[in-house]
Amino acid sequence: MEKRLRRWVGRLNDEQREAIAAWSRELAREQAASLAMRQRWRVAAAGALAQRQDTQRFLPALQQLITQPETTWTEAQRQQFAARRLRTQQLLLSLAQTLTERQRQHLAERTGQWAADFERLACGAGQATRQVRAAGSG
Repeated sequence: MEKRLRRWVGRLNDEQREAIAAWSRELAREQAASLAMRQRWRVAAAGALAQRQDTQRFLPALQQLITQPETTWTEAQRQQFAARRLRTQQLLLSLAQTLTERQRQHLAERTGQWAADFERLACGAGQATRQVRAAGSG
């Protein structure tokens, strides 16, 4: 998390690093449950792959595993994931409140770069769509 945040906001101060370390220690206590969630997903994925010859069943099963992995979790795992997500959101909110002006500027520049990248991708997708349509009608 610290490495990812540095990419977005620049160098972190001691207070920010300690908040991340505390969050990380808290999540580490739940590592066994996280591994169980991944194992359940792998078993479901193996089941889907075993029926890959039957595209009527395989494609929807694979799509669901990719887009809705939580369908393989138990109710307790769903609750634990929701609690983990909430703790992560709380961490990010508390970190946002501690950002220096320099970090805020770095974040603004980084998000601006991403926005420009997405704009270029969206424009490129529109161009590709127009080219496909033109080729199909000609």
